[in-house]
Amino acid sequence: MEIKLDRKKDYITKSDHKEQIMKYLSWKIKPFALYHEIREISRIFNFSPEEIESILKELEDENKIFPLTAEGPRDIHYMLKADIQLQLLIDMKKSPQKPAFLISSRLSPSNNWRKEEWVIIIQDYVLGKNLKSQLPSYADFEPLRYILMHMPTFPEWMPFFQNIPIYIIDTLFHEYKYIWASGLLHPNITCMINGYFENEKIEPTIREKYKLEFAFYQYILPGHINEIPKKISTDMPEGMYYHAIYHQYRGDLSKALDLYSQSLKGMNTKTFDNALLNLFYTIALLNDSTIESKKTLRNLFMRDYLPSEMMPAQLLALYALNEKMESAIEHILYNYDKFSPLVKVLIMLITHHYQLQKKIKLNISNDEIQQFIDADHLKLLQLECSLDFSPYIGKADCLIQEIGFPPLLPPFQKMNEWERVLALLLDKSKELSPKNKEKKRKFRITKPDYLPYRPTQQH
Repeated sequence: MEIKLDRKKDYITKSDHKEQIMKYLSWKIKPFALYHEIREISRIFNFSPEEIESILKELEDENKIFPLTAEGPRDIHYMLKADIQLQLLIDMKKSPQKPAFLISSRLSPSNNWRKEEWVIIIQDYVLGKNLKSQLPSYADFEPLRYILMHMPTFPEWMPFFQNIPIYIIDTLFHEYKYIWASGLLHPNITCMINGYFENEKIEPTIREKYKLEFAFYQYILPGHINEIPKKISTDMPEGMYYHAIYHQYRGDLSKALDLYSQSLKGMNTKTFDNALLNLFYTIALLNDSTIESKKTLRNLFMRDYLPSEMMPAQLLALYALNEKMESAIEHILYNYDKFSPLVKVLIMLITHHYQLQKKIKLNISNDEIQQFIDADHLKLLQLECSLDFSPYIGKADCLIQEIGFPPLLPPFQKMNEWERVLALLLDKSKELSPKNKEKKRKFRITKPDYLPYRPTQQH
């Protein structure tokens, strides 16, 4: 076993034990259960269970390990953060003296071979063995993809990353996209450039598409709306929705809706894969207020189940269209903890802005919302929250001046129940009226001058 001694003292420090434990956990690759690893680490290193538990708690407090979503406390597994894990593995790869546990705790094929094949290949790479020319054609284990998608952060991992099948790399990009587009976190720019934007293994058109999707982080979230016309092309559908947002903030609703429509048609879909884009598109349809736009909204949102990136937009649409919201609210209350930070922020924004707290009883404080969006690269979300959340109400004028536009979210209008029902009936009558007229017109044209002969039924 590799033991690092403190040169100033003739005994091993807790810090040394901590380093050994982190190396061991990085070597495991897979998520780990604390109660199991405490026993295993104690057996391998001869550390006391109490010390191991204390060190693991420190690592969690320092945000070096994090829990994965689980059904119950006994099911909770943890992982080291990817950048820490990959760096420790490279350090072990470069070191001429390998820790003893690299061999003693090595995996062998088992019934979970499909999950463990990647683990064994990564461990072989750390041990200096020749990399397979063809890596597995699947990566259906989410924690494993979390490790793979961060590999381009380090040049030493690029030879491994370049051997990953191209369709898996595409999956890795879109999982990384969740981090900065829905998780509201900073991505590692080196990782994005090396692995996805300048990776010559990827076709140029796909690389350009990746760059356009990344523009959401570069221009939309920080509120650089006025830079969109100069920096983003409309040659691809992914570029069109950025220009739609630009025209929407400028008040050119017709142009915005046209670009949204072209973008969705070009991507062969009816909605976007991002909650904020869906909300902006919904706001544009609501502001248009034509029968066709209301029909589009009802077709999109009058359904029992929608993916999480549609939930904020659905909540707004149902409220604005005076439709029943109970089913959507029940779904939100049940799944709120599973939603991404972006979806949580937008749901709470709509809840506060339209005074729906009595219906959506989530009891989320302003401080919790501030924790999600209090960063310089999230100025647009701060702008949209500046009418309703105390941390940003006092900054509203500064945010409007900096971004160049006021918030997009339509103003709140208090409505009594009888007004809501009356408005709903009027909307329905407007939608049905042209259909009834059309039916009558067609009936007059096709009605014969005589009644066709019908033989009487014999009894």
